[in-house]
Amino acid sequence: MDERDRYNYKQYVYDWVSLLSQAILQDLFPGVTIPEHDYGALQDEIVSVMETKGLQPELCLIKKVIQFFETMVVRHGVMLVGPTGGGKTTCYEVSGLN
Repeated sequence: MDERDRYNYKQYVYDWVSLLSQAILQDLFPGVTIPEHDYGALQDEIVSVMETKGLQPELCLIKKVIQFFETMVVRHGVMLVGPTGGGKTTCYEVSGLN
Protein backbone atom coordinates (compact mmCIF):
# COMPACT_ATOMS: atom_id res chain seq x y z
CA MET A 1 0.00 0.00 0.00
CA ASP A 2 1.62 3.27 -1.07
CA GLU A 3 1.04 6.76 0.37
CA ARG A 4 -1.81 7.58 -2.02
CA ASP A 5 -3.67 4.42 -1.03
CA ARG A 6 -3.29 5.31 2.66
CA TYR A 7 -4.68 8.78 2.03
CA ASN A 8 -7.60 7.39 0.04
CA TYR A 9 -8.29 4.83 2.75
CA LYS A 10 -8.45 7.57 5.37
CA GLN A 11 -10.81 9.57 3.15
CA TYR A 12 -13.06 6.54 2.69
CA VAL A 13 -13.12 5.96 6.43
CA TYR A 14 -14.02 9.62 6.99
CA ASP A 15 -16.81 9.39 4.40
CA TRP A 16 -18.17 6.20 5.98
CA VAL A 17 -18.10 7.71 9.47
CA SER A 18 -20.02 10.69 8.16
CA LEU A 19 -22.61 8.45 6.49
CA LEU A 20 -22.83 6.23 9.57
CA SER A 21 -23.43 9.17 11.88
CA GLN A 22 -26.17 10.44 9.56
CA ALA A 23 -27.77 6.99 9.54
CA ILE A 24 -27.69 6.81 13.34
CA LEU A 25 -29.30 10.22 13.64
CA GLN A 26 -32.00 9.24 11.17
CA ASP A 27 -32.68 6.07 13.18
CA LEU A 28 -32.89 8.02 16.43
CA PHE A 29 -35.03 10.82 14.98
CA PRO A 30 -37.10 9.35 12.13
CA GLY A 31 -38.71 11.87 9.81
CA VAL A 32 -36.47 14.72 10.96
CA THR A 33 -34.12 16.17 8.40
CA ILE A 34 -30.97 17.65 9.81
CA PRO A 35 -29.93 20.73 7.84
CA GLU A 36 -26.35 21.08 6.71
CA HIS A 37 -24.46 24.09 7.96
CA ASP A 38 -23.90 26.88 5.50
CA TYR A 39 -20.35 28.10 5.89
CA GLY A 40 -20.51 30.41 2.89
CA ALA A 41 -19.17 33.53 4.59
CA LEU A 42 -16.59 31.56 6.59
CA GLN A 43 -15.48 29.68 3.50
CA ASP A 44 -15.15 32.93 1.55
CA GLU A 45 -13.00 34.40 4.34
CA ILE A 46 -10.84 31.27 4.48
CA VAL A 47 -10.24 31.50 0.72
CA SER A 48 -9.43 35.20 1.07
CA VAL A 49 -6.90 34.59 3.86
CA MET A 50 -5.30 31.74 1.94
CA GLU A 51 -4.91 33.89 -1.17
CA THR A 52 -3.46 36.72 0.94
CA LYS A 53 -0.87 34.27 2.31
CA GLY A 54 -0.05 33.13 -1.24
CA LEU A 55 -1.64 29.70 -0.82
CA GLN A 56 -3.85 27.83 -3.26
CA PRO A 57 -7.34 27.47 -1.78
CA GLU A 58 -7.65 23.68 -2.06
CA LEU A 59 -11.01 22.24 -1.00
CA CYS A 60 -9.41 19.65 1.31
CA LEU A 61 -7.58 22.36 3.28
CA ILE A 62 -10.68 24.57 3.41
CA LYS A 63 -12.57 21.60 4.90
CA LYS A 64 -9.78 21.10 7.46
CA VAL A 65 -10.02 24.72 8.58
CA ILE A 66 -13.82 24.46 8.88
CA GLN A 67 -13.47 21.21 10.88
CA PHE A 68 -10.92 22.93 13.12
CA PHE A 69 -13.37 25.82 13.60
CA GLU A 70 -16.20 23.42 14.47
CA THR A 71 -13.96 21.66 16.99
CA MET A 72 -12.88 24.94 18.59
CA VAL A 73 -16.54 25.90 19.07
CA VAL A 74 -17.24 22.85 21.27
CA ARG A 75 -13.83 22.18 22.89
CA HIS A 76 -11.67 24.15 25.30
CA GLY A 77 -8.39 22.59 24.26
CA VAL A 78 -7.42 21.25 20.87
CA MET A 79 -4.23 19.62 19.63
CA LEU A 80 -3.46 19.43 15.93
CA VAL A 81 -1.63 16.20 15.14
CA GLY A 82 -0.76 14.51 11.90
CA PRO A 83 1.99 13.71 9.44
CA THR A 84 4.61 16.14 8.22
CA GLY A 85 3.17 18.30 5.45
CA GLY A 86 -0.41 17.48 6.46
CA GLY A 87 -1.45 21.13 6.78
CA LYS A 88 -1.47 21.53 10.58
CA THR A 89 0.42 24.84 10.66
CA THR A 90 -1.44 26.20 7.65
CA CYS A 91 -4.78 25.25 9.20
CA TYR A 92 -3.79 26.98 12.44
CA GLU A 93 -2.52 30.12 10.73
CA VAL A 94 -5.47 30.44 8.33
CA SER A 95 -7.91 30.05 11.22
CA GLY A 96 -6.55 33.27 12.73
CA LEU A 97 -5.81 31.80 16.16
CA ASN A 98 -2.09 32.54 16.03
